[in-house]
Amino acid sequence: IDGAIGMIPVVGDGAGLVTSAIVILSAVRQGVSVPTVVRMVGNVLFDSMLGVVPFAGDAFDFMWKSKAKNVRLLRADLVEPQRTRRSSLAAIAISVMVVLALTTITVAAAALSVWLMVRLVRTVL
Repeated sequence: IDGAIGMIPVVGDGAGLVTSAIVILSAVRQGVSVPTVVRMVGNVLFDSMLGVVPFAGDAFDFMWKSKAKNVRLLRADLVEPQRTRRSSLAAIAISVMVVLALTTITVAAAALSVWLMVRLVRTVL
């Protein structure tokens, strides 16, 4: 239902964030481990970042069900806290590495673009 509600401009995304916050706050109240809560927040952030892209974001919302993932994480952490904590730490580490790699690639591409523009301007002048 999140994908359908998300199609309503402004209201849909706001409703999605509120329901996500309820799931995360429930997890915190129930004593879910910090790594698992961080992973849950990451799921919501990822969903929110891609969800704001017109049309494609709505299609993504139908596929990436962050709330369902977070409820599964909450339940798993309550049943097997050590296992869920380890898998959450691994997921966080992989996410950090991906973000660092993408940041490095972006900075390198920007630096190369600036260097090429400077070379072009010097050649023309």
